[in-house]
Amino acid sequence: LSPPLGVAALVAARQKRRLRGGGGRVFMAEPTAEELWFPSTYVDARGEKRGYCNWVVPGKVMLGRYPGGTPVGTKTGSPSPDDTAAHMKTLMAAGVNSFLCLQAEVPPQDASPQWPEGGVVPLADPAMRDKYPGGFVRYLDA
Repeated sequence: LSPPLGVAALVAARQKRRLRGGGGRVFMAEPTAEELWFPSTYVDARGEKRGYCNWVVPGKVMLGRYPGGTPVGTKTGSPSPDDTAAHMKTLMAAGVNSFLCLQAEVPPQDASPQWPEGGVVPLADPAMRDKYPGGFVRYLDA
């Protein structure tokens, strides 16, 4: 995997994309695929390489899947604990320090009492639990 871009490389890439418009306005060209790519992957149950995430705004805002095991992963193959740990180290090395999860079932990673023994939270909907029996696996040790 390639190392994450440093601050100087990100600033240089951003400067190359600045376009001057009328009235002194500055517009930004769309980022390239290379600027949006983030070097962190795992291999799913089918043997296919899967990416965890990508930049939405290079070096600033990232979007991605839940980094640990998921209920759907019981069928498609979730990342291993080692893959998850390596991904988290890569994220933090890139300066990512805030995480937002929109899954209602998932308690904050630092809320130890809310995580059951074993660190796995099932889906809230019983019908969905039957279809996807796994759970969300805690990815950070508090």
